[in-house]
Amino acid sequence: MAPARKARNRNSKKISSIDEPPTFSAIQELHDTSKKRHGKAPNTTKKYSEYVVRGRNWLQDTFDLENVNSDASLWSKNGESTSSPGDREAFRHAFDDAPNEYSPRALALFLSFKIFHENLSESTAEGIYSAFKALWKHSADEKYRGTWHFNDRTNEWQGNPADSACVQDIREAIKHKCGAEGGDRKHSLAMSKGFMEKVYTWSIKQFPVDTSPLPDIKKEAEHVKHLMYRAFSALGFCLWTRNVELITAKRKQVTFNLEDAEFYDMPYIDFRLTDRKGWQRKVDRAKKEDDLKANEYVLYNWEGVPSCDGKQQLEEWVAYLEKHVYRHPLEPDDYLFPAISANGIVQRGEHVTHDTIQKWITEFTVGAKIITSSTAGTFTTHCFRRGGAQYRFLFAPGKERWPLHIVRWWGGWADGEHRDTLIKYLLDELHTYETNYKHAMRPVRPELDQTFMGEGQMAAAPTTEELRVATRKIIEETKKSAEDNKKLTESFEELKTFIAVQLRASLPANPQSAQPSAPQTAPHVLPPSRALTMPPVPSHGTEPQLTSHHQPASQRLVRTTCTYSIAPITLCPQISHDPSSGSSNIQQADSECSSESDMPAQADDGTRRTTRLYIPDIPLRLDDGRKSPRRDSWREIVEHWLHPDPHRGLFVALKDWPRQWLKDSSAMIAEKHHHRRIIAEEFIIQYNSNEAKFLADYPQASQNHTVLRKAIDLKREERGELIRLM
Repeated sequence: MAPARKARNRNSKKISSIDEPPTFSAIQELHDTSKKRHGKAPNTTKKYSEYVVRGRNWLQDTFDLENVNSDASLWSKNGESTSSPGDREAFRHAFDDAPNEYSPRALALFLSFKIFHENLSESTAEGIYSAFKALWKHSADEKYRGTWHFNDRTNEWQGNPADSACVQDIREAIKHKCGAEGGDRKHSLAMSKGFMEKVYTWSIKQFPVDTSPLPDIKKEAEHVKHLMYRAFSALGFCLWTRNVELITAKRKQVTFNLEDAEFYDMPYIDFRLTDRKGWQRKVDRAKKEDDLKANEYVLYNWEGVPSCDGKQQLEEWVAYLEKHVYRHPLEPDDYLFPAISANGIVQRGEHVTHDTIQKWITEFTVGAKIITSSTAGTFTTHCFRRGGAQYRFLFAPGKERWPLHIVRWWGGWADGEHRDTLIKYLLDELHTYETNYKHAMRPVRPELDQTFMGEGQMAAAPTTEELRVATRKIIEETKKSAEDNKKLTESFEELKTFIAVQLRASLPANPQSAQPSAPQTAPHVLPPSRALTMPPVPSHGTEPQLTSHHQPASQRLVRTTCTYSIAPITLCPQISHDPSSGSSNIQQADSECSSESDMPAQADDGTRRTTRLYIPDIPLRLDDGRKSPRRDSWREIVEHWLHPDPHRGLFVALKDWPRQWLKDSSAMIAEKHHHRRIIAEEFIIQYNSNEAKFLADYPQASQNHTVLRKAIDLKREERGELIRLM
């Protein structure tokens, strides 16, 4: 007998990988998990859970504060007073997953507390209501759905407590209260393109685009914050996102370095926005496949508008994050906008919070002088979304303006979106703009309500009043430019003085001995008005030298014995060439050169200008950004006393400063020069530049120069020396 033929399972390929069929309990668990995961959007589910937790905490805290002998009507049944312990215990569990007869009253009291006592918004009330309604709706299958009522047959309460008359009455009262007191809608102020550019300009002044990582931790944290804000704001303006939708964006959602083969290989990035509010409803309504992929956005460069260029700002931010912060490429699940701790450390596994972004928006708009600290908070979570949408629908020039169907798609609004939503974002702004008469007192009042967005004014001929105002403005700007040019000229004269000081310090003792070769050119005479007069440099027994700022201070302490003094030099020479000698001779101009030798210099108009003197701070800032060790501070002071340091703005050694310079300088400069002199002369004169002996007597030198100076003052007092300011 032939063996029985095995029946062929049509779906054998699909279950071949499953060892054994799941049990009913496993399927039930999968059912419950899937319903909870996919029933609502993740952000909505999370928000609902937070509302429920707050409600339960409020109920327990309030219940514990109540006295047993308090008003018994709180625990009443249908208005009949009772103080049964069982009733009070049932009220304690009114917010459990399985509701009881006190759940409607507890929810109504919680809503009253939040709205009428804490004065929160209507949206908060709706969130609380929706959270508890969803909680009880999914409890015990279909038992707690529908109108809340008492079933006489089963002797139990059924339906959803959120749909009870008690809760609906308080919802209606809340709507009336918010409508009466709120008046106008409290929309987020739109972050317009003009505001974006103003904030960007302010941010660039703080930290330019090409700023390298800063050695100071606090300054670098501030630098990182500016880079992140520029990318976040530009991306939000381009994608029209709510702030809460963008803070969770990850690296895997964006693809860089793409090229559009159909449009001249123009570079672009592809951004997939996954947490857009309301997209779960698209799935519920069984949209076609094209709509389900509507979360993909292609971003090109916005030429000439870096403040709103989401592609450019995001690329710059990610490049900096990978190169200087993480020092390796981002992983797919790394957040694009990570959290930054209070000490400036980037928290890789956490995203920036909504509160942090809101704080930054306020800080940047106040810094850019868009708003003041007293009006802070007008830019909220929808500011970039509203600003981007309004620009493309209302304010963009020509063909850059988008029609309503593109606006609806780009903003993620459903086809059946309530008209009030788009009115709130678009038409309200248009109506407000065209009926805004805040400039009524302007000499030429704008007529914004005569044409769409006042565009007719752009093509209208200027009036006489407009021409008069424009002319006056041009005259004012011309005068301002003249004043700026005058200040620039004065600054240039001071710069020439500093250059002359530097040249004076580097000239040999006998200027006539220097016979530099010169090209075969005609004699050249500097104009008298450009003559620069240098003061005489007093002799202190050492020769001023220009030394390299890269050489350590400890290696540059050289004692010299040259005691020459150079006479005043007037830098207005006439350079003549003698072909027979093959050299150039430097001759002073006769009567037209100034002979003044003391600082400050005499200006052409007879006023006296004081040259800005500068003494470098100690410890010195090195070329790599770090500060020099404090143990070398005294060596750096001695070095600056003996030699100039042009690299750091010290063009004349401190020992060569004339007394007049200090007399005409600020008290801070004079005091700093005096402190430097105490340390330098103690080492050079008292200890004959013997470093070993100096350090043996002054171990404080290894701490810092301030402690060392105080120790030297004590020694000088013991020696009976008189310390005088120059």
